[in-house]
Amino acid sequence: ASIFVASIYPIIGMWGWGGGWLADLDFKDFAGSSLVHAAGGFAALAAVLLLGPRRGKYRKDGGTTAMPGHSMPLAAMGVFLLWFGWFGFNGGSVLSADPNAVSLVFVTTSLAAAAGAIGAFIMSYALFKTYDLSMVLNGILGGLVGITASADVVTGNSAIAIESGLGPEQRKRLTYRTTLTLQVVGTPKNNGDRLRQAIAFRQMAVEQT
Repeated sequence: ASIFVASIYPIIGMWGWGGGWLADLDFKDFAGSSLVHAAGGFAALAAVLLLGPRRGKYRKDGGTTAMPGHSMPLAAMGVFLLWFGWFGFNGGSVLSADPNAVSLVFVTTSLAAAAGAIGAFIMSYALFKTYDLSMVLNGILGGLVGITASADVVTGNSAIAIESGLGPEQRKRLTYRTTLTLQVVGTPKNNGDRLRQAIAFRQMAVEQT
């Protein structure tokens, strides 16, 4: 992790924010939805491919064994702490004390997280007929990470529309197939959301302005 942070992140950040080739292509990523979070997720994916799944994850009959975290209350507390911290993460990326700009980022960030939670709750129940708190927490994290690319330009309604489309089925199936069931923001299960939102919805936001 130290090597990655010291060597890879500065290079990727320079590509987009330091006048690199992505900046030359007019690539926009407000606070790091792809340059930070997706990059970390792909690093985690590389590690998972090398290490393989946890022992006992897959059964001989081809099924999977659920391995939930040891404490969902602690997981929920951690996610809500991250939600609160995201106001500083996204709000600080405005790089000014402009009240209009900062307040817009705060509102879109919170709306995206809430929409991700509700969307994940509804979809997980519709697909799996169960109330899955872990999927709701993943929906919150996916919403926070996804809106990070364009929190400074989208409207509140757009933030809700962007994040309510997060697909828990795809994230859950990808988690079953590829990951070590690590319940952290940087795991691969949200990378598709990050890239899709960083590119497609940033373009939508630019067209609105």
